[in-house]
Amino acid sequence: MRLRYVADVNPIVDGLTKRDAGRTISFLPLETIWYDERFDPSRVIAFTGDVLSYNPVAEGDILLPKVSPTFAHGRVARAAGLAGGRALATSEVFVIRAHDAGAARFLIYRLRSRDFRDAGVGSWTGVAGLKRVSADFVRDTRIDAHAWSRRELIVDFLDRECSRVDRLALKMSSLLVVAFEDLESTRERMLLSAGDLVRLKYGLTDLVDTAHATCPEISTGDHFVIRTTGVRHGVLDAAGCYRTDDANFALWTSRREPRPGDVVFTREAPAGEAAVIPPHGSWCLGQRSVLLVLDRRRLNPDFVVLAMYGRAVKEEIALRGRSTTAAHVNVAEIGELRIPIPSLAEQAALVENFLREQARNARLRAITHAAITTLAEYRDALITEAVTGQLDVTAASDAQMDERMHEAVEAASV
Repeated sequence: MRLRYVADVNPIVDGLTKRDAGRTISFLPLETIWYDERFDPSRVIAFTGDVLSYNPVAEGDILLPKVSPTFAHGRVARAAGLAGGRALATSEVFVIRAHDAGAARFLIYRLRSRDFRDAGVGSWTGVAGLKRVSADFVRDTRIDAHAWSRRELIVDFLDRECSRVDRLALKMSSLLVVAFEDLESTRERMLLSAGDLVRLKYGLTDLVDTAHATCPEISTGDHFVIRTTGVRHGVLDAAGCYRTDDANFALWTSRREPRPGDVVFTREAPAGEAAVIPPHGSWCLGQRSVLLVLDRRRLNPDFVVLAMYGRAVKEEIALRGRSTTAAHVNVAEIGELRIPIPSLAEQAALVENFLREQARNARLRAITHAAITTLAEYRDALITEAVTGQLDVTAASDAQMDERMHEAVEAASV
């Protein structure tokens, strides 16, 4: 059986004709439709009487994005809470209306199933950056006749089991938050043990700010211009920077070229990110960042980065913020930020201990991320098995399903 026999694709909607111009309705771009069936009807417009370039939607219709990558991500939702019970959706969305309104939930699960998405990806056409599935592909989607005859049982089963999976995934997501908080608490305990706070300027020999407005981006250049997007969580990543050539590099580094062991610090967008200049690569400062040239007799570069993410510095940055949209620190104020400055031996020990805790924490988070990903895959597989008739939902007990789910999670943790 094909979907075309149990539902219409892009059907006519009463109440959206020229005589209804001026009516307040919802507007539905792609970002209002999400994988977990979340749906946002809050955007409203005054209907002009024109439905060209849009797909009309009525309350209860199913919405399925047709364009990559949203289709491949399994976004599908049911229209609910529409202003005036009507909406216009972007033309990149299929509107599907079940002949039997009670079958809509089953069809949503069918459209979320992995085999449907895989077949759609295999069928789509268009240029490399933007591909679409066709309306005929949706209409010709196979509906298992046996599963269709038991659709209410299947929907009840999937509602129950998907909720069970989602609850476990939510618990695991909370573990990620706890892991992050634990690592930050570890950092704070270490910094508190390092002694009194001292102005950063007493451990610097220079504070270098870029004197130029721009540095041209050249894709084949041999030098990296540090952008704020390249400085995250204590790491300088060339992927977040851009390249420039010899001539611009010489101009950009006329005051001082960043050297291994210097620390780059972002003044805004966002403020407060820091990283050590690595021993490899050729770097120069971009906009909105400064170079901290350390007195290496007093400061360990890795310890400075550790301390710049501490609560004391974060609070000072927040207090010194100038921008209405994001924290901004003036160059002159950076030296006034306060960090502890224990002996170099103590700094090295604290860095070593923190890196050990950070690695342990990263392993735990990686295992948790893998388990969450596995749960999503398990849910996809469960939906596919149920709606295609491969799984007899009447024979699957709660205990069996619990065991199956936990086996999947344990396999991801091995």
